Amino acid sequence: IPLKGPVLAEMLYARPALRPCSDLDLLIRREHLERVDELLRRLAYRRMADAHSFRFDVAYDHATLYASPSGVHVDLDWSMLSEPRYA
Repeated sequence: IPLKGPVLAEMLYARPALRPCSDLDLLIRREHLERVDELLRRLAYRRMADAHSFRFDVAYDHATLYASPSGVHVDLDWSMLSEPRYA
């Protein structure tokens, strides 16, 4: 499910090209995460490196970011809400 970005701009703006967009935000079911990760990597997307691992993203962040060779970024989310980390 597209969450925001160009898909939402197409639905809401008369001239969507005027709305800046830096990535595509997609909401997926958690149980599809490994399959979507595999598909994106087969399409030459790479996981963006940051301070922690993909397994950390899966366990705590509920999102991870990918980039294509052409510079297209995909923000993959599997939850709308973050759980408190330090409760």
